[in-house]
Amino acid sequence: MVVSIVSQILCNPCREQMSKMQQPCWAWCKPCNHRLRWRNIVLGHEERIMDSEHIKQEQALMISQEDFMREVDLLCALEPRFRAVPDQWGIPPIRLRPKGPEALVRIICAQQLSKSSAEAISKRVLAKWPELSLAIIAQDPETSLDGLGLSRAKKLALGDLAKHILDDQLMLEQLVFWPVDKAIAHLTKIRGIGPWSAQLYLMFSLNHSDIFAPGDLALQRGADHLFGWSTPCNEVSLAEIAKSWAPHRSAAAHLLWHHYGHAVRPTSKN
Repeated sequence: MVVSIVSQILCNPCREQMSKMQQPCWAWCKPCNHRLRWRNIVLGHEERIMDSEHIKQEQALMISQEDFMREVDLLCALEPRFRAVPDQWGIPPIRLRPKGPEALVRIICAQQLSKSSAEAISKRVLAKWPELSLAIIAQDPETSLDGLGLSRAKKLALGDLAKHILDDQLMLEQLVFWPVDKAIAHLTKIRGIGPWSAQLYLMFSLNHSDIFAPGDLALQRGADHLFGWSTPCNEVSLAEIAKSWAPHRSAAAHLLWHHYGHAVRPTSKN
């Protein structure tokens, strides 16, 4: 089978990957950070690539540990001080989570809780979620979600999520193709989903490679320690500094969380 590919469309790794595809799909040319769309048309024994287009895309995808390690290398080329994290603590595993409404349920349940508490409550909620109709949750979240360890605010947030699902207002499948600001604005229409929660969804569930959550305290304190800043950073200052790490800010977040967990959190407990 002969695969005809226009050389200007793809860099070498993407050209190789594209040649293996058999179905219409979207993909990202990661080295040049472009999104590609193609449709394969099979004519006899010859396969031609039709409707190829090169669209500038703000986000690439980070869907494997190999992708993550490549992002780390690119990030360290921009900011060599990040290299101290893998040198000291090793490369952390990429954080990948399910996408869709279930992921948003987990994010809402986990807010302002320890990891163990968040996991326990999320399991209880998700175990009961299929037993209840979305209409019941949307209409009376406080009663229908009682006894699961949820605060009133989280019950109301889950009720609003159920309402958005019922009204077909969520466009979760399309978010991966949207600009980040638009995707965050869409998610934050849901009660209880703020910028931090939306950023985590885009990073962990949609696997975007250039998302950062400057309001995350662990990222702030991890950056303070790693870079030795005399004045602690805040959400505004860290967001500004992180612009220089684009388009690899998700890798930066992973490394700062990793550094915080090893170098900062243990000392703060003593």
